[in-house]
Amino acid sequence: MIKTLRSLPALTLAALATTGTVSAIDAGGIAIHGSLSATGAYSDQYDYYGETADHFDMIAQELTLNGTYRFENGLRAAAQVYAYDLAGYSDLTLDFATLDYSFSEYIGLRAGRNKLPQGMYGEVQDLDQIRTFASLPLNFYPRGLRSLSTGYNGLGLYGSAALGKAGSLEYQVFGGWMSNIDGESPFAKGLASITVAEGADLDKVYGGALTWNTPLEGLKFVYTHNYLPGLVLNSRVQTRAGLVETGYSTQAADQIDFFYGAGTWDYSGLFAGTSGSSEVDVTVKVFAVEYTRDKWVAAAEYKLTQNEGVTSLPALGVNRSPVESEEQSWYAQVTYQATDKLGVGVYYAQSDFDPDNKDPLDDKYTSVDDLALGASYALTDNWLFKIEAHAMDGLAKLDIVGDRNLGATDPKWNYFVVKTTFSF
Repeated sequence: MIKTLRSLPALTLAALATTGTVSAIDAGGIAIHGSLSATGAYSDQYDYYGETADHFDMIAQELTLNGTYRFENGLRAAAQVYAYDLAGYSDLTLDFATLDYSFSEYIGLRAGRNKLPQGMYGEVQDLDQIRTFASLPLNFYPRGLRSLSTGYNGLGLYGSAALGKAGSLEYQVFGGWMSNIDGESPFAKGLASITVAEGADLDKVYGGALTWNTPLEGLKFVYTHNYLPGLVLNSRVQTRAGLVETGYSTQAADQIDFFYGAGTWDYSGLFAGTSGSSEVDVTVKVFAVEYTRDKWVAAAEYKLTQNEGVTSLPALGVNRSPVESEEQSWYAQVTYQATDKLGVGVYYAQSDFDPDNKDPLDDKYTSVDDLALGASYALTDNWLFKIEAHAMDGLAKLDIVGDRNLGATDPKWNYFVVKTTFSF
């Protein structure tokens, strides 16, 4: 992890604000672009991506730097580094580093570390300048799961085909593998239960994307499909103190200590500290539609995530027990570019992490609705300021990056976000 990032974007943004317009850099034919951003948030009740409960917290700071170069033979090289601090976790990653050659409009080849097509906006989720909201719908494109949805290492084919009066098609087909995730990442922290995650081993990934640009100008339909077989999540059984800290029930520890003597759970070496694992196949399907007309953009997406596999926790006698779950999310959004500088928008999103009601918990703990209003204002050609307000109904995924809201029972809460981004 990198520790010096936390104040970098905010300080740099302040410095750049005094310098006026900055253009992209052209270094010997290499077009270099980048952005710096800082995000703050406040909630009237809960911590969410930071210490936001009745407190304004700088929850995220990001820096991107990318470059592209086109050779005379048509081969294109592109790469992007991404540095970030999210909810106290900092890292520097290589988002993509790709060699790309188009043989014709029908077929092209990408090799290297490529962007992962997941949803309509997954490949452009870092481009603040092309959207009104400070963030994409919170539970549809969760920032805490960015490491699972941005890139893969491997090969991809792409192309397009005209359909005459029926419009045109664009496609992607890809295969490769994904980078592993460490136990300190926001994704891993959000999985704490009787165990804490020590990391995720991501193996292969396959999938594709299909876009139909309809004959009606501005209307398109998109489908993406991602399949991750054999994702292995390694975990460790928590101590009694760890269970209390993360808000998980100590019932199992209480029973063990009752029958075998005080301290057995923590100190016998048979329970706390022992290993567990889950191996699951993950399938993510997204159906989307977007319609652009003049200064209006309307969009809607539906996502189905299916997990199926086995879990083992020897300390509790669990050996390759079958596990299966399903998650459904959707949103509908409308934005309007009121002036050259001001954009406004509204969306309604709903996520259900137990659509078949297999979990005995009340629905408020397994689902969440989000009504959001947002605005974006261009202070200069390069500098954006955004603000958005969320009326939330539900407590699902409140701990998506490890935030602990012990005793949370009120499903009605509000969340406010401000973000500033400088691009060049």
